[in-house]
Amino acid sequence: MGSIVIPQLALATRGPKSSQEQHPVWFDNLQTQPQAFMQLRDGRAPITANLLSEEEKRSDWQRLCENTPNDSPY
Repeated sequence: MGSIVIPQLALATRGPKSSQEQHPVWFDNLQTQPQAFMQLRDGRAPITANLLSEEEKRSDWQRLCENTPNDSPY
């Protein structure tokens, strides 16, 4: 397996265009057990999930929209 660095991955579970009123089940699972694995093309990488502060959410969302303009309306 090759090396990969993922300093931070933000997952949005709800939003203005989402039909969900609550987080999906996997969100609750990560709240209970934050150590998990991310499936990659050539293997798995260990991760630790954590909630972002409000400031981190704004900053990360802005950066995400700048890097993925097709997703910014969400």
